[in-house]
Formats: sequence, C-alpha cells, structure tokens
Amino acid sequence: MCIFRTAVLSIVLLSGFCAACDGNDKSDSRDRRAAVLANGNTKTQVIDFVDPTYRGRIRQVYNPNGDEHNLYHYRTPFNSDNSSLLGIETPHGTKQYQVTLYDGDGRFLKKLFTVPEYDWRVVWDRKDPHIFYTWRKTALYRYDVQWNKAELLRSFEPLSLKPAGPSFNQIGDRILVVTADNVVHTFRLPDMDDERLCHIDMPEGYYAGWDKLRLIGYRDYFAVTFFERGPFPQGGKPKPPFTRIYDAATGKVFHTLEGISIGHGDFSPDGKLAYVKLNPRQGRAGRRRPRPGVQARVVNIDGRDDHAVYELSGDALRYVRNYHITWPDNVNDWFAMSFFPQTGHLPAEYKPPLDELMQIRTDGTVKILGRTGTTCAKNFWAQPQQSPSVDGSRILFHTNGTCQVGKLGYESSGTIDLCILYLK
Repeated sequence: MCIFRTAVLSIVLLSGFCAACDGNDKSDSRDRRAAVLANGNTKTQVIDFVDPTYRGRIRQVYNPNGDEHNLYHYRTPFNSDNSSLLGIETPHGTKQYQVTLYDGDGRFLKKLFTVPEYDWRVVWDRKDPHIFYTWRKTALYRYDVQWNKAELLRSFEPLSLKPAGPSFNQIGDRILVVTADNVVHTFRLPDMDDERLCHIDMPEGYYAGWDKLRLIGYRDYFAVTFFERGPFPQGGKPKPPFTRIYDAATGKVFHTLEGISIGHGDFSPDGKLAYVKLNPRQGRAGRRRPRPGVQARVVNIDGRDDHAVYELSGDALRYVRNYHITWPDNVNDWFAMSFFPQTGHLPAEYKPPLDELMQIRTDGTVKILGRTGTTCAKNFWAQPQQSPSVDGSRILFHTNGTCQVGKLGYESSGTIDLCILYLK
C-alpha cells in the first residue's frame, strides 16, 4: 500500500587521456610504465596503454598502497559532465573505506571522508557536477565536493536507512531512500518536499533484496527482487526469484518479471532490462551433465519482447566464474558486460570468454572492448564490476592484474586498482 503526503520541511580539472593512447602508438607500453613507476610508488600514478589484443584505450590508476573500487556496478561513479569520478580506497592494513575524488581521467584530487562518517553508497546529482547524495544511519545528506561539506536533508530517526542507498529518477528531480520499516520514500528536489511513501508488501515465504532496490533510471519506476526464504529440504532448491517494478509516482505495482533477478543486470533509459538467463543443463541420465550455458537477454519492463542478444555454451564458460551487466544512463542501444575467472583456475592459453569487457548492442552486435586482467578469490572487489559514464564515453572497472594468460597491458600493483576504458 502506498501513501502520499507533502513533507514540511574547487574541482581542479587536469589533463585528459595521454596522446600515446590514441590507438596509433607503436612504442613499447612497458617502457612508458617503467618511466611512470620510476617516479616512486608512494602515490597514485596513472599508466596508459592500448590493450594488446583488442586495442582498447585503457588508463590504469596504479596504487600499491591499498585497494580501490567503484560504487558497485550499477551506481555511476562519474559525475554529470565526466569532470570527476568517485572511488573507494582501502589503505593497506585497514578496513576503512575512504571516499576519494579523482578527476574524470583518474587523477587523484582529494580524500573526501572515511566511512562511517558518511556511507560510500552514494549517487551523483544528475545536473550539478559538484553534488552527490550520501547517508549515515538515520539521515540523508547532500555533499558538495568543492567545499567538502555535507548538508543534512532529512532525518528519519529513529528509523535507520537500508543499505540500498539513495537513487534518482530519470530526470533527476526526485530521490529515493528506503527505511528499516520496509517503506520506500521519494522526495522532490531541491526542497525535499512532495514526499511519497510506499510500503512494500512482503509475499509470504519470501524476502526482498533490499540492498539492490533502486530507481531504475526510466521515468519514476523502481525495482526490487524477491527470493524464497529457506531452509530448504535436502536436495531441494528455492523457487525462481521474481522482480516487481513499481511506479513511484502512482504507488502501484507496474509489472512483475517472473524468474528474473536484477542483481547483476541493469536498466536502460528507455525502459528495458538486460539480464542473464541460464540455459538448462543437457545430458543423458547416468552421465556427467555439461555446464549450463548463458544468454544475455533484453526485456521491456512490462514483460514484452524478451529476447536473447548474446549466447554462450557451457563448454565455452569453463573458466568463467561470473558476470556483470551495466547500462549507461543516457544510452538506449547498448550495454556493457564483463566476465571474470576464479583466481588459480586459468587456462594454459588465452581464449575468450575469460576476462573480457564487451559492448553488446540491442541488435545483437557484440564487440570486445578489452581485457580487464583480473581474477577473483575472496575479495569481492577484485571483480571488474564495470560502471560506465552517463554518456557511455568511458567505463570504470577494477583489476588486480593477476589474469596472466596471454598478453596484458597492466602493471600489477599487488592490490586492486581502478581502470578507465575510453570509448571516445
């Protein structure tokens, strides 16, 4: 049930991508890296190279002093005009997330704050390149990166906010948060008025994926996936998940997507969802059945036109552990998809799919943009988790440089580094 009420209530721009990465440079990329590293490993450096296999232009933000990651794959780390990006640093020997500001080409600008002062799950303003929105326990804040200043927008005390963090509608005039009582709140900005509340009715025997509930970037719709609650009998499996699409403007369920989870998928600005579906295992009884294949599929959020745009067999996926899909906020006709392998489980020779970052168009055209060079063991953030800019001109991802099969351009820092792949 949904209830509506009216609530009472200096970025330094540095140089861009180096000329050596225009795709025409013939010099040894390792010579360039050696020159950069000779300056010392005590500060963040940038290393530019061209992917040896797929010719993608890549900038590695080299930092041996700790791990870096983005805001999770569907949260855009770049601001509205690509002049800045946000990364999360975790220095060696600590578990502290430091929210850090870089220019749009990955050059370090300044540390902003350390969690738990404010939370790292933030969202950039869709119009003002100097503003993002963050939260802490029971409160929502507007943060100005020019002045390193947080402004309290709304306290929900005594209720805490759920870990989904804030998200925006398509035109950027409404913001969403979820409180601990399972209520979705949306407000009109900048005055935080016209509050609308939606209580999520929980289906019996199910729980909600609260951490990934978000406005999907199409009109005023938000989405949440429901999973069957265990325990299950020995040999039993949960029923397939389902995703409800809600219209935050009307408070009604718009549509239910059966058998689909939004966790590793993403939405387009014209109302489509890109997701992965496993093909059924095949094989005769009594024999070892092959791995399931996968299909990357696109479906309208009203359930129409559900079709495959990319497909791989189970045999081809032998060394692939998992995937992520992301869709640029202002791009309708393509999304990015990445694969990554398990640390220590690599082929003797390079052959895709393994660690590629791909551009998949809605007409089924597929282009491999480059290799991420990463493998994942226990550290979740070693996954590439690519996240494009709003206009799709660049993609931020992670690497630990450990996928040492075939030719790579990365210099391993011994940690997880941020990288930018340029499409324009």
